[in-house]
Amino acid sequence: MKKSRLNLTDVLLITVLVFGIAAIVLRAVHIPLFEPVRDREYAVSFTAQITGEQRASLVTGLILTDNSGRSVKLLEGYWIDETGSGAVMTGDLLMKGRVTESGFLSGSTMYYEGDEVTLTYKDGTVDVTLTGFHER
Repeated sequence: MKKSRLNLTDVLLITVLVFGIAAIVLRAVHIPLFEPVRDREYAVSFTAQITGEQRASLVTGLILTDNSGRSVKLLEGYWIDETGSGAVMTGDLLMKGRVTESGFLSGSTMYYEGDEVTLTYKDGTVDVTLTGFHER
């Protein structure tokens, strides 16, 4: 009686067969092994103490740049409250990123509620305090 042995070709064929069956099973039941991490658009709520000059130049659709060079857009629906010490602007900025367990990640910069961020635009700068992150 002749003794049979597995050679390299047999091992490769068995491996391909096992992986092929596993791929068919995973495809059939739609099990996502890796969900891609994608940046989404978020409305980042803010408040800012503004002057009269800033009030005239901060308009819907204005593109502002933060300290790290990220561009943000002033969204429609902001409002300005007059107080004894000046005007307070409240509204939302459009930013791309994702909310993580520790904060909001946009590019390589992490933002947190309560952060004070200086935003620059063609007519000047404005200091805003971030108050929330909401997916659009």
